[in-house]
Amino acid sequence: MECDSLNLMKVVNEDVDRNHPVKHLISECKTLMKELGIHKAIHIFRETNQCADKLAALGKRAAEGVHVLSHPPEELSKLLRLDVEGSLWPKKIRFSPGDRVFL
Repeated sequence: MECDSLNLMKVVNEDVDRNHPVKHLISECKTLMKELGIHKAIHIFRETNQCADKLAALGKRAAEGVHVLSHPPEELSKLLRLDVEGSLWPKKIRFSPGDRVFL
């Protein structure tokens, strides 16, 4: 599973304290991952996960409740096409004075 949240990646890949406030949700995620044959989450940068980022933004504006999409929203069509084509997305990086950069 690809994920652009380091915190989420950490909680689904490691053991979580039994007193964690959302332990039940994390357990459900781990169970579903197991059922789907997903062994761990790996980190990817948000720029490479633009379709998921767009869906999350649309979800913030949607009415509360469960929404099942039978087709991708129109706003997602261009991003899906670019993703299928293997388009590359630049990553914005800030450097501080004195940082050593190796490319």
